Amino acid sequence: MLYTRPRFDRNFAPFADPVNPSWRRIVMSRIRAFLSAKFLVAALVVVTAGAIYVANLPKSDAVIIAGPGVCVYYSDKKMTNAVGARGTGCCGAVINWGVTSQYVKCERLYCTDQICPN
Repeated sequence: MLYTRPRFDRNFAPFADPVNPSWRRIVMSRIRAFLSAKFLVAALVVVTAGAIYVANLPKSDAVIIAGPGVCVYYSDKKMTNAVGARGTGCCGAVINWGVTSQYVKCERLYCTDQICPN
């Protein structure tokens, strides 16, 4: 007797052994192994590309937009005697005193806990 089933039956497989139903498990495990290896390689490529992209980004300060900051000018290379300062305070106050020199140290001011009166 010929072993036949309708084509729309999901259990129909002309190459399968009707006595040994484990063929589906074997075939599906091979398909899953192939696809999981393929997805693993693709995921590794994406993660590696992302890491290379992030590593090559230019270094930026925490504050991207120019905000409050001050530059202090010193009289000599040791930077012990301040002779002037220029900049902007946390609420927009202008800092402008003394003279400028070639020995300068600039800092960004981070005003997180101050409420401005404006």
